[in-house]
This record gives sequence, structure tokens and C-alpha cells, in this order.
Amino acid sequence: MALAAFTLNGTRYELSSDVVESRLSGVRPESIREHAVQVNGVWYPVKQAFEVAVGVPRSDFISHTARRHLAALGFPLQGKIESRDGAPVTTETAKPALTVVRDPDGEEWHTEANVQASVVTARPPVAIACSPSRTPRPRNTVST
Repeated sequence: MALAAFTLNGTRYELSSDVVESRLSGVRPESIREHAVQVNGVWYPVKQAFEVAVGVPRSDFISHTARRHLAALGFPLQGKIESRDGAPVTTETAKPALTVVRDPDGEEWHTEANVQASVVTARPPVAIACSPSRTPRPRNTVST
């Protein structure tokens, strides 16, 4: 049984291949558009499988997140993905990116959370220069 621990949108999850298989048992697969995962001998769209397995609405994650975590659990994937440099990556060369690291306090973080946290904390505060509004003042006019 493979086990994956990860943080998604600030919430910590632990997922095993057995849990994925049991939660998808009897679930009818939707039509596959681009990315698919095979669970219990059935091909599912990765977002549907991950949504059912984790219990998180699919609007809260992208298909690449689902692919990464399902691949880390050892499920076969299909679908073309591209690396950031534009070169196509096949499912044979794609490797799960699930690695666990620990912060100085010994707390376990998923690398995606580390990247997000470092980006958020590394940004300096942004100063916005505002100039006072330049609305014309009404002139005092004297009528005669």
C-alpha cells in the first residue's frame, strides 16, 4: 500500500492507494478529455478520481496536482503533459514530484507548499504611490 501525505490549499491530507481504490469502487467514470488515471482497472479523468478520493471540490485544484499525487501512489496515468520549457513529457518519463521535507521545527511539508510559502514570504512589501486627486475647485464667481 502506497501512502502520500501532502498539503492542498493549506489543509493537510494523507491518502493511500487502498483508500483511493475503495472510494472509487462503483463510481461511474465521466468522459475523459485529456488526463486519465487507472484505478481498479477503470480509467477515470484525474480530476474526478482525485475529487472522489480526497473529498475536495475539483475547482480547488488543477489536473497536474491530481496527476502528481495519484502518480505518487503508483496509479497508471495517460495524457500528454508538457514541461515548462515546452518539451513534451510522456507518461513513461514523468516521475511523481511528491517529496517530503521538514522545516527547522521538524514539521513535515510537501514541496509544493514549501515553494508557495517561500514565494509568499520572499516578496517584499509593495509601496503604492498615490497622488492626491486633482479635481478642479469651483471658482468663486461674483455675479453683478
